[in-house]
Amino acid sequence: IIRNIDNLAFETGSSLARMVSVSEISVSRFLRKIGYKGIAGLKLELQLEAVNERHLTEETSPSDWQDMYSVVRENEMRAIDRLFQEFGSESWRELVRAVADAEQVFVTGFQALKGTAEDFARRLTLARDNVRFLRANDNMLGEWLSFVGDRQPKPYVLVLIDGIPYAGEGLRIAEIAKKELGIKVVVISDETCEWAPAVADHMLFAPSRSGLFIESTVALVLVLNILVDSVARASPVNSKLRLDRWQILMQRLSIF
Repeated sequence: IIRNIDNLAFETGSSLARMVSVSEISVSRFLRKIGYKGIAGLKLELQLEAVNERHLTEETSPSDWQDMYSVVRENEMRAIDRLFQEFGSESWRELVRAVADAEQVFVTGFQALKGTAEDFARRLTLARDNVRFLRANDNMLGEWLSFVGDRQPKPYVLVLIDGIPYAGEGLRIAEIAKKELGIKVVVISDETCEWAPAVADHMLFAPSRSGLFIESTVALVLVLNILVDSVARASPVNSKLRLDRWQILMQRLSIF
């Protein structure tokens, strides 16, 4: 970990275990022993230290900006490159199939990521039918009232977009969907999400620790954009028809 501190944002407990040839549980026990709640806790502390060192000590002069942002650029590009490798994997194809084949897709996100999730839901609506943005706090999960008491698996998917520090709320909603209502869960989050493997049917992590003052959403937005495109390509005739109809409606409204 110490030797690879700059790349830790791109690793998970599983990848660390593979690199040092131990079990994943050994990594978890080690991190707990030194005082962290999993790798997410360690990453969060390192992120806060980086913010304090970079932004809260001395004012950055314009002459330092180029060097500083060259590091950010390198980190962002590394994250993007690794994601494009992930887009060729079977796990990504299974995630896309789950979202494309679901009878209905619910999308949710929280606090600062609520807008990102809502934008994704609107874009996904152009690619497929029956997409609803789930306003958990506003509607109090009213969209799921008819499912309460029925744990049988359903042809529905919840796409949950999460990130520090919203994991607590995301976990509760994911558990309700999967364990109590029989809805499949897809989690798309940054690298600090430690609960997803225990709950999600499909998941993908988009690194957010690039060196900026606040965690970056560049990689996260890339994943969501590629997911919309992948779902559209899963049913190209239907998605093209929807796009044509959308353009007709927009002309009727004289928006463009």
